[in-house]
Amino acid sequence: LCDSSSASRLRAWLITGFFALQSGLFYTLSTWLVARYGEAGLTAMRSNGLLSLFMLAGMPCAFAVPWLAHRYVSRPLLLGLCSTLALLSLGMIALAPTLWPELWAVTLGVALSSSFALALILPMYEVQTPIEVSRWTAMMLSVGYCLACLMPLLVGLLRDLSGSYRAPFLVLTLMAAAMLLLTLALRKRG
Repeated sequence: LCDSSSASRLRAWLITGFFALQSGLFYTLSTWLVARYGEAGLTAMRSNGLLSLFMLAGMPCAFAVPWLAHRYVSRPLLLGLCSTLALLSLGMIALAPTLWPELWAVTLGVALSSSFALALILPMYEVQTPIEVSRWTAMMLSVGYCLACLMPLLVGLLRDLSGSYRAPFLVLTLMAAAMLLLTLALRKRG
């Protein structure tokens, strides 16, 4: 980034980290959610239905949440709510996957689709010129996606090493907690 301010660079990395975590969680859940539910004893039909529910629940949020953030509700508050919802949902899927799985599929879909839409607009609110927005966005997308694409592989490796999906989903829960911490760090302007 051309902006030499260390506080500005730190914020760019915080946004990039947030984007990497939320994208990585989405890709990992798209890959392993059905397997987690199958291991917990749910039928293949229900496990696949939960994945569909996860995907469908977030679609309206991708449009509505940025609009809300621009007009009515603060972005940090929405990011915090999304991160908290992802943390709670992943914790339940990790520890009690058969307890209200439809609820957690919906809330997780809402949380991750909303946080994705919000992450995409964050650079516009951080810097002043279109070229700076382009630079921040390029960094966020390139570094974020490069890191996110590794997460499904690492979860698969952890599943092979541990013998179950419980440990990998606990790690995903910790990643949602890190997402929440990044959200709190982004609230404080440099």
